[in-house]
Amino acid sequence: MCAYAIKASGISKSYFLGAQKTYSLKRDLQSFINGIFNKEPRTTVHEFWALRDIDFTIEQGEVVAFVGNNGAGKSTLLKILSNVIAPTTGIIEGKGSIASLLEVGTGFHPELTGRENVYLNGHLLGMNKREIDMQFDAIIDFAGIDDFIDTPVKKYSSGMYVRLAFAIAAHVEPDILIVDEVLAVGDTAFQQKCMEKIKKISSQSGRTVILVSHNMTVVEQLCKTVFWLEKGRLIEAGKANDVITKYLSVSHDIVTKKTFLNHHEAPGNDYLRLSSIEVETAEKGEKLFSNLPLAIHCSLKRISVIQQELRFRFILLDAKWNCLIDKYADLVNASAPNYDIDIELPGNLFHAGFYYIYLTAIASDGTFITDFGRVMEYYLSEPESAANIDSPVTWGLMNPVFSFHVKVSPQ
Repeated sequence: MCAYAIKASGISKSYFLGAQKTYSLKRDLQSFINGIFNKEPRTTVHEFWALRDIDFTIEQGEVVAFVGNNGAGKSTLLKILSNVIAPTTGIIEGKGSIASLLEVGTGFHPELTGRENVYLNGHLLGMNKREIDMQFDAIIDFAGIDDFIDTPVKKYSSGMYVRLAFAIAAHVEPDILIVDEVLAVGDTAFQQKCMEKIKKISSQSGRTVILVSHNMTVVEQLCKTVFWLEKGRLIEAGKANDVITKYLSVSHDIVTKKTFLNHHEAPGNDYLRLSSIEVETAEKGEKLFSNLPLAIHCSLKRISVIQQELRFRFILLDAKWNCLIDKYADLVNASAPNYDIDIELPGNLFHAGFYYIYLTAIASDGTFITDFGRVMEYYLSEPESAANIDSPVTWGLMNPVFSFHVKVSPQ
């Protein structure tokens, strides 16, 4: 009996880019002959390593996560762990049954109803009819699609797809549950329900859960261990908070000023475009310190006619996707050629760390005009005077200065 759920040794996966296999002897011979007489250009073949020499061990009953930027190899690794694809080199050792949720609607037949797909998908994941019958009501209740259970799933929204898919996978009761980023499709309430289910799967039944997510709040709340992948290699593995902190500190290309000279390449659309954005503090230097007031300056250019007055929306998120500020400005005239937005935030409002600025514009009647998306990300540094202070880690989203004194009173 092994003490681990999965053990990976020297896992690598390579792909040949540019190669075109014909799977026909006649065509392969013709291609070879044409190549000799230069009758057709040779295809350049490039070997790409999606994963390289990955070693790790996941203990039974753990909830772990793989994090990393897009293209790091996370999804490729999950497909290997799920036996969807085979590694080029290396060995995977594991114990128990595996249920995986890698893509929205994987294993669903679009022409079948939700009810029929529960039985189809359940069988694919290893359940028999009696087991599915016993779990059916719980699956439908968890997915929250009672009114649509006899509707073909091709008419489902992506959110309904993922709710039903996760509900089936979670109620199969596998020894190992593998979940890719697809949970991001669900709404906030469903994501919270999934988190509670994952906690219950691990704590009460001792089953193992493997996640991939860009939502660091979810990872930190659910996982004991985190593995950080970058460019196909395992960079760091360890306690969730330690690895997440290191990952966030090096995985961002941080600037404090952006200028878009070509408005066709600027964030926005045919109504409004971002011209420039800058984040600064009173001490105009390379670093933005968390104890200093922060000024955000945005310049926008109107591209085409807008019939109604405009209202701009400012959203500030932290690196773990927590929404810290969601604020609307007053209405402004829509006929102005340019707009300047100035936002001032007090010092000592937030902890040191990464922050993301999002901007949108709507008309006075609520009609959506422009989503500029994430227009800036910046990093708040710890004040140098506090850099060496030995203080415990705090979980608060805000870090305001306020009175907090403790006195020892005599008996």
